[in-house]
Amino acid sequence: MRFRLFCLTSVLAILSVCRIGTAEANGREGCVKPATIAKGLTRVQALDLSSISLEQIQTIWPTELKASGCNPGSCLSLEHQGRIINGHRECTEKLEIIPPQKPAPGADRSLSIKIDFSAGQKAEVVAAAKQLAKAAGLGEPMLSSVGHELDEQFQWDHADRHEYCSLWVKTSQSGEAWMLDFHLIRYLAYPHEDHSPSAQH
Repeated sequence: MRFRLFCLTSVLAILSVCRIGTAEANGREGCVKPATIAKGLTRVQALDLSSISLEQIQTIWPTELKASGCNPGSCLSLEHQGRIINGHRECTEKLEIIPPQKPAPGADRSLSIKIDFSAGQKAEVVAAAKQLAKAAGLGEPMLSSVGHELDEQFQWDHADRHEYCSLWVKTSQSGEAWMLDFHLIRYLAYPHEDHSPSAQH
């Protein structure tokens, strides 16, 4: 009898560890599942950055994106406000095409993608970060290190497409919730200046 009880306890302990290691990110009320957002991110990453348009992004993104930051005759960005509490962005997406600073067509053109996500457990937020990072094109061994620190930065390039990617992943705790700040920027050329998220605001 004791042996059976020991075996049952061991099995339950193993199952508990497995669940923690493979936490599924669902998020809080009003949040779209990261797996759904990741599918849209994969589609956007496949688009040609030199000719990408906001209209193209709207047709393939899984949530309803509305124009923001509009000037007469043009809009700079698209945004989905899924969950905003007291002005704090808990679950949102914002995609922005940043025009080139040089006169040459396509020079330094970039695409900024910001995704905010919140969940009740840190494991959910880390799982979401890994899903999104993989969809963005981050490969091993960097992908395995996502979530090890609260504030991380990754960089990689696509030589065949003459593109350069910078990714910032920040996780933090706010009350009973865990927050994810995921910011990806794709460049057509290697950056010559400070392109950190703080410099984009």
